[in-house]
Amino acid sequence: MHWRIWLPGGLFGLFGLFSFSSAGSGCTSRDLQPLSPCVVNGFVESVRGNQINEIDLLFVVDNSNSMEEEQISLSEQIPRLVEILLSGDQDEDGIQDFPPISSLHVGVISTDMGIGTVNEDVCNEVDVLSGNPLIGDDGYLNNRGSEELKTPCPATYPSRFLAYEQGMSQPIGEFANDVRCIADLGTDGCGFEQQLEATLKSLTPNDSALQFNQNGSGQNTAGNGGGGVNSGFLRPNSLLAVIVVTDEDDCSASDLELFQEFSPTYTSDRNIRCTVYEAQALRTVNRYVNGFLALRNDPELLVFATISGVDAAVLAETVGEENPGTYIQQLEALLETENMTPVINESATGLVPSCTIVSSEGVDRGEAFPPRRLVDLAIKLELAGSNGVVQSICTDDFSPAIDTIIDRIGNVLGSVCLPRALPRSIDGLVNCNVVETLPLDGEVTSCDAIPGRTLNRVDATTGAEICQVNQIPIDEANPEASLVGQEGWYYDNFSPSLVDECSENEQQRVRYIVGQEPRSGVQISLECLLSTTSSGNDVSSAVQLGTPCQPGTGGTSFCSFDVVEQAETGMICDDLSATCQFPCDADADCPGSLVCDRERSDGNGTPHPICQNPTCPLD
Repeated sequence: MHWRIWLPGGLFGLFGLFSFSSAGSGCTSRDLQPLSPCVVNGFVESVRGNQINEIDLLFVVDNSNSMEEEQISLSEQIPRLVEILLSGDQDEDGIQDFPPISSLHVGVISTDMGIGTVNEDVCNEVDVLSGNPLIGDDGYLNNRGSEELKTPCPATYPSRFLAYEQGMSQPIGEFANDVRCIADLGTDGCGFEQQLEATLKSLTPNDSALQFNQNGSGQNTAGNGGGGVNSGFLRPNSLLAVIVVTDEDDCSASDLELFQEFSPTYTSDRNIRCTVYEAQALRTVNRYVNGFLALRNDPELLVFATISGVDAAVLAETVGEENPGTYIQQLEALLETENMTPVINESATGLVPSCTIVSSEGVDRGEAFPPRRLVDLAIKLELAGSNGVVQSICTDDFSPAIDTIIDRIGNVLGSVCLPRALPRSIDGLVNCNVVETLPLDGEVTSCDAIPGRTLNRVDATTGAEICQVNQIPIDEANPEASLVGQEGWYYDNFSPSLVDECSENEQQRVRYIVGQEPRSGVQISLECLLSTTSSGNDVSSAVQLGTPCQPGTGGTSFCSFDVVEQAETGMICDDLSATCQFPCDADADCPGSLVCDRERSDGNGTPHPICQNPTCPLD
């Protein structure tokens, strides 16, 4: 699981923090001075003000006639995905990797939206959930097992989606099998896949101003979400995770004449029209960026994942921690690769495949095509603060793809917990500030409307108010008593619930007084400064990281105990640099954004790992 560093626009970079101080009753002034490399170490982390306990998981499954093997690959992973979300144990070692959720909704829709009033036999002969063959499945949540299933499932389920609450008598494994059943849609669906329109219609409330394709009567239709046939699936404060599994790109049409065989407007072969006439006849990708973001008050509570026609080898070469650039830059580079460029074949009857789907036995199972619109959507959602995940369908094993999706979901669920411990000084505070950027409209737009906040400044670009949240000092001898009658946030490394709500290596978090949590639409950042060097060597001054010391007798005790702070520092006198340093075995042992240099050794090859600023090594 990785941490996403959020550097707020117009706020701070790692070596350019504004100085600002706390204000208001009961708050100690803690000015943040401008940073200098190798003198202080600063970091900005995005944090969440409350725990996310609910996930609404939507599978969008291509049910066209080329998807039989891919649906099998998906169904093999569904039980593991469900069990991991409900247990928080991703690597199945018995230790939580992220906080388990208490409530899970799972829904499944197809990509079949029919072809409307176009008088064609294709796509109009299937018995569909909507009851109207002209509009396909129309974004209806599926509540029945496919007739093609090889294992029995109920003919229908009582609800259009499945729900699991922690503490239910139903075993998790049985619930996971129910999910597998409704995800097996068969392969009789329309070959003109409208992945994004189906998804948006399934989730959008029916009182929304957003309108969808004409139905069989020629009238525009409303969404199927709140107030519609899918009511109850999407909850207001959940994490929404959408997983699209398809071997073709999105063809969400604004003009249904696109599907008419002898159209006077769209004269190319119907198999290539979605590519040739994208600008004229398809909905814009921005429709889905805005539509999906409108479903969540906090954009980070949206995970959009596509398992589609990206060549696995090309994906590995362009996207991932080992590749250059940010994640967004990597996805943009992916779009520029040859495999992701649509090419019409020599007969002008189809596209050249972007990758071949091969079984574990080396047998070709089919082809997939460049999902440019789906990847473009993932990029734009990332830019908006949401989560876009791109994975390959051209593999017989979906476990790496599902692991990547789980990792991103776990990152959002666990972002209330901090990856490293912060030192608390004698005044009971950590050297960090919590800053909130308020939305321009909505429930709360002013700092003085929320307890424990003071106005820090107004964003010069957007006009949004930026609030500093009061930090509550904690008496470590009686931490719970420190919270009585207080307003704001506190550094929590003492609550019993940390064991259950944070992973084993993240037993600390930013926490708000109950009832004073951030309101909807607020962006939160934790901004910290930690000293990394000191010119002082007098025992009466505060012992800081980098303070000169004398290795040998007395050196270790000088570094390990701070006579001013009256606290153990955890540092040692490093033999090689003759300075006070943190020993470590892993990065998690290091404060701030320091890293553990496990390769460091003396002239004899004896390991001497310590925490170091990666931009300023000591050796």
